[in-house]
Amino acid sequence: MAANDTVRDTVKNLGEAAGEQIKSRLKSHYFSYILTSLVAYNWQNILVLLKSTKTIEEILETWNKTPGFTFDYFIFPVMIGYMASFILPMLAIPVAWITSLVAENIDIADVWAKNVIERTKQRMKKRTSDSQLRAINSSDTLAKTRHELEFNQLKINNMLMQKEMLEDYLISLAHTYNITPTISNEDDFERFFELVKEKGLLHTYPANSIVRLMVDNIYYLRGNREDPPAT
Repeated sequence: MAANDTVRDTVKNLGEAAGEQIKSRLKSHYFSYILTSLVAYNWQNILVLLKSTKTIEEILETWNKTPGFTFDYFIFPVMIGYMASFILPMLAIPVAWITSLVAENIDIADVWAKNVIERTKQRMKKRTSDSQLRAINSSDTLAKTRHELEFNQLKINNMLMQKEMLEDYLISLAHTYNITPTISNEDDFERFFELVKEKGLLHTYPANSIVRLMVDNIYYLRGNREDPPAT
């Protein structure tokens, strides 16, 4: 009886140790990327195993007879996951750098816009005073001065609007990153870029958008056989 208890305890301890080992491996980013890649490439095959009325032996025999099955659905996904485990974590560095620049540029943009507006106001006041002194008795000149004032006011309003648009863009981009402050795997990157696209930030400056370039790179690193989605 004691011997049986000892065997059961040994088996139990081995099972617990194996379970802890599997958990630690799955928590590792290295194995997470490979596992994610395998699931992404084999989700249809997994559904076939779950839904098919055939036996597992019959399904496996069919797959083994398919040319290139092992490479396309096992070797290639493992290679992609292995590459992503090195490349994707490094992309977190430029993302963090861009976010820090955004935070700094918000204050810089605010100071720059205020200085420009203040200088414009001073020039307007000077021009208005000079015009009033020269055209005190001239209705035509007064009308021209009024027109200049209105035009300058429109310029100020336009500059204020552009300043607000720039601030909104920078703040929105910073808030989007704050939603996912930890970017360490493929799911975090996809969630970040989906948020960027949902907020319309990807198309704000399409000619030089760093975010657009990073999105295209993510699709390439995932080994997507189709072209990146057109935007």
